[in-house]
Amino acid sequence: MEEVFFELQKIHRQNERELNRIKFALKRESDRLNLESQQKYKSELDKASLQYKRMFSQYKEWQIKESDRVSKLKIIVPDALQTTYEKLSLLEE
Repeated sequence: MEEVFFELQKIHRQNERELNRIKFALKRESDRLNLESQQKYKSELDKASLQYKRMFSQYKEWQIKESDRVSKLKIIVPDALQTTYEKLSLLEE
């Protein structure tokens, strides 16, 4: 009876060692994949951030130019409509 117990105990310990080896390999692979994913995410985030800054800078430049262009525009009101224009301008105030 004792021999059966020791044989089963030996098999159990071998199985535990194998299980621990598999768990360790899976944990190591999981850690590697997580690190790889984090590095890829950071790289993509950096690219997107750079692109956003570049586009925002271009937008601001366009906005300034457009504002300058619009501020230089003049409204020419025909003499026949001058009185109407003046009345409407007073309503804005």
